[in-house]
Amino acid sequence: MISIWAPWALRLLALAAVLVLLLRAYRSIAARCGWAGWLVAAGVAGRAVLAFALFFVSYLDLPLLESLHTGDGFWELAPDARLYFNSAVGILQSGPSALTTEGPAPTFVAALTAWMWLVGISPAAGALLNICCYVLVCWLLVRILEDRPAAALAGVAAFTLSPALVVFGSQSLKDGFFAAAVACTCAGAWRLLVVPGVARRPVRPALLAPAVILGGLYVAAGMRTYYAVFLWGALSAVLLGAAVTRGRRGMAWRLLAAAAFCALGYTVIAVGAGARYDRFVAQVAGRPSAGGGEESDAGSGSATVEAFDRARSGFISSGGGTNLSESVDSAGSAESRGLADRLRAVALGLLVVFVPVKLLGWLGLLHFSGGRGLIALADIDTLFVDLSLLIVLAMVWRGWRRRQLSLPYALFIALLTVPTLLALAYVVTNFGTLFRLRLIVAVPLWMLTLSLARPAKGAAAIDAVRRAPNGAAAGAAQPEGRR
Repeated sequence: MISIWAPWALRLLALAAVLVLLLRAYRSIAARCGWAGWLVAAGVAGRAVLAFALFFVSYLDLPLLESLHTGDGFWELAPDARLYFNSAVGILQSGPSALTTEGPAPTFVAALTAWMWLVGISPAAGALLNICCYVLVCWLLVRILEDRPAAALAGVAAFTLSPALVVFGSQSLKDGFFAAAVACTCAGAWRLLVVPGVARRPVRPALLAPAVILGGLYVAAGMRTYYAVFLWGALSAVLLGAAVTRGRRGMAWRLLAAAAFCALGYTVIAVGAGARYDRFVAQVAGRPSAGGGEESDAGSGSATVEAFDRARSGFISSGGGTNLSESVDSAGSAESRGLADRLRAVALGLLVVFVPVKLLGWLGLLHFSGGRGLIALADIDTLFVDLSLLIVLAMVWRGWRRRQLSLPYALFIALLTVPTLLALAYVVTNFGTLFRLRLIVAVPLWMLTLSLARPAKGAAAIDAVRRAPNGAAAGAAQPEGRR
């Protein structure tokens, strides 16, 4: 009897522990920002109701939206969820040896596998994982921005009300998990770029930020290798620049430490990406991948452009009636596309990222057919992203005017989002995919609110270390100055 009931007992205990942790996180958020607490409570409740309603409608095969669900807990609009779930179940049945980097999003599949082993095997388990990721991000924002309640509320509201996160968080999809990994990496980057020099810190708390960053890079590399490289490149540039600009004293040691950390981060990306890393490097450098293929005669710069062209062609060929019409008309070979064609594609892509598709169609800038429900939802998400980014950027501008802005951290976010946005605008031509991928630009911009945090307060928050009895006085003694 023990062997039969022990796994269920352990899973019940695990579920109870998860609920306790969620409750503690909520109470911590509400204690620091009441409005953020209300938002998080509404966000958790709304996500839970939506996720379990969708699950039971499909699982019970109810006569509601019959054409959109599969009758076993999954939905036609989220085919990836079934793929991730089946991969995780296969690993649970065959053992950890079945986990491979060749499969889809291996780091997410590994996390989903461990999660279902802990809380139970069900298509709804992914939704609970996404809820936990959402609460974790909100907790980080409120803890770091404890003395900036308006900025904390703006960040929490963005993650709470995002249509993309709400919709995709209801399924066993990687988007919520990936957003949490990026948000944690940004929080670690803030800790590494802003807090040094504020106060002397113990060794263990000082190692927390690098560990969080490396973990985030590892997770991101196993899902979207290119984005992990963007993260690493932006942080490496700012770290090396900060090592040079902080004065000559100790510059050699700072440069050595920054270079070592950058090398370690690149190694972590290669390990996390596995076989994906080899293909990524081969595409960018124009070399044949492990699976074969012809070597490009062009230089690495031309090979990189051709890699973007191939990715763009892949989205064009995906069809579905939601592609940019001009993309389909110019779906020729890479050699037939000139600089003017690529610039026009980027300009139109930027419009599609930030302007509702129906408005662009009304203006005659593009034409589309099919996917009306999906495009309507994508347009709502577009308006939300625009509004949230305007609020965040207005706060950042005000902080810069008042000399309350962390310029190194803001530069890191800029170096991350600008190339990501340009690549997204050029490559992605399918509106449904854009609806999901737009999060890779929105999430770091929402985390830009951390540039307004006070370093002394944020250091204590991110380290989760109790202050000494005289800590308040020490913190009060910190000069405001420039951050």
